[in-house]
Amino acid sequence: MDTIEKQYEDYFDLFSRPGWKLLMEDVQGMVQGIDSLDYIKDHDDLIDKRGQLKVLRRMQGFENAIQTAYTEYLGAKTL
Repeated sequence: MDTIEKQYEDYFDLFSRPGWKLLMEDVQGMVQGIDSLDYIKDHDDLIDKRGQLKVLRRMQGFENAIQTAYTEYLGAKTL
């Protein structure tokens, strides 16, 4: 097994763990808590929350991004 396949295997192991699912639930709660204009104080606060949302949403999409990359890797490997 090469290094790339081992990395994917490790990611898939991580995604199957209860701790990952718990983290994703917490991230979803954080997104819901931040994703509102109701509590924005000023422009700087808006920019700060926007940055937080970008990071949290990237975390939410991480598992899907790894799965997509792995599928592409397998497709390129069979060529």
